[in-house]
Amino acid sequence: MKYILFLRVLLIYLLGTLIISCSKKVENNAKSNKKDTFSQDVDKLEKLINLDKFKPKKVKFLYKARGTSSSRLSVGPTDYSLEAVLYFDSQTTEEIKDEYSRVEKGFLSKSAKGLNFEWLSSDIRKLINSYEGKVYEPFLFRKASLRNGEMIITNNEIVILRLYTM
Repeated sequence: MKYILFLRVLLIYLLGTLIISCSKKVENNAKSNKKDTFSQDVDKLEKLINLDKFKPKKVKFLYKARGTSSSRLSVGPTDYSLEAVLYFDSQTTEEIKDEYSRVEKGFLSKSAKGLNFEWLSSDIRKLINSYEGKVYEPFLFRKASLRNGEMIITNNEIVILRLYTM
């Protein structure tokens, strides 16, 4: 009888400890995943997307977690998105355009206005609003799970892109 009582008390203690430790871990993960990363570091960006073939001179990007990590009770992976402005020299910009001209399925029937991110400068926002060219699927810059998105190549040697997980 004492043995059964001891087992019940032990079981309640272990379950309570497990629940408390799991809830703290979930809270810590949710707090750490809420942090967005804004950077101008080309090397940091290269860890997130493919810049092997076309390396920009300068970048500005925002990498952020979106999706399930903010909820304590959610299960499953967190999705991420990347918004970036990449500055290239004229020769590299032409090489990127040439690469897309050889691909049959690289264009999306979307408006470039979806690339008008909140954090962009007013000059870049004006450039996007006046853009009338093609919106491309950014397959040249895909890496790991950042596989979906869109991009534009401006005449000002600037590529504006969004990549995200699903």
